[in-house]
Amino acid sequence: MIIKYIRSPKKFKAELEYIGGMPHAYVNEFGGDLIGVVVSIGRNKVGWSLCNKKDRFNKEKGLKIALNRAEYYGTNRNFLLEEAPNSIKNEIIEMYDRSEKYFK
Repeated sequence: MIIKYIRSPKKFKAELEYIGGMPHAYVNEFGGDLIGVVVSIGRNKVGWSLCNKKDRFNKEKGLKIALNRAEYYGTNRNFLLEEAPNSIKNEIIEMYDRSEKYFK
């Protein structure tokens, strides 16, 4: 089985703080949280799950949903890509390529 976790893009915010009357600038990094997973359980058998923006990602639940989708869709790549959100279609295509090389 191949597993790839999807993270939200990292964002940076510049901040200015005065310490002892002297300005200090620094950059805060936030984001990069887990938001989904793409799995492959066999040659061209790929599944995915993506967390709602309002919820917090749960690895166990996400993996279970992705594995169920991999079983349900089997090797039908077109149907899986039609159902997947545009934001992760590239991740799914990459997983298909990886599964062809990994499972021979």
